Amino acid sequence: MRTNNHTYDTILWECFKLFLHNGYKEVTFADIEKAIGMTRGAVYYYVKDKKTLFHAVINKYLIEKQNISKKVSYNEEEGLRIFILNYVDGVMATRKSFFEVAEQSNAILSYYNLINNALIYYEGFKEKVEILLNHEVAVWEKVLKLSKERGEIKDNIHIPSTALVFQSIFHGYSYTRGMIERFNYNQLLDLYLNFYDQIKA
Repeated sequence: MRTNNHTYDTILWECFKLFLHNGYKEVTFADIEKAIGMTRGAVYYYVKDKKTLFHAVINKYLIEKQNISKKVSYNEEEGLRIFILNYVDGVMATRKSFFEVAEQSNAILSYYNLINNALIYYEGFKEKVEILLNHEVAVWEKVLKLSKERGEIKDNIHIPSTALVFQSIFHGYSYTRGMIERFNYNQLLDLYLNFYDQIKA
């Protein structure tokens, strides 16, 4: 498989939209050829089959896009509150880019369907998600530990469980609000800052 040029990224982009709107099983190679304007032979130059292509799409647009280290810019000297602001900004930027691709009212439902497709048709996806989520918790733990050492948050804060709460605020809000298309920046930020106020020194 050859991946070192712009054409490959274009293929992934167009196929992401196809899989997002139609699902893995429903997308045919004819659909792929039409979407990217290439023959099957030309596509095979970059990927060996639809399954490999689907895996590459999931890796780029579900795994890499949701990596907290890529969503959030952070300076260790800035503290927890600044990290929260940057985190919510990163979440919303990722969400905006997703909606620009989705181009439909039930975008979140399509996103959940794509995740379900990955669980069914991508062996090893669940394990990759687990690594992703564990990394996310580890980042929160690091930020909390540094903030605790600087006296920004209370001394009696249990870092592992508090990190899980910070992670769960986004994922819980995203899931419940996303189902009714009511994902609001200010509301999410308020949830984070209200919890921050409870643990700050």
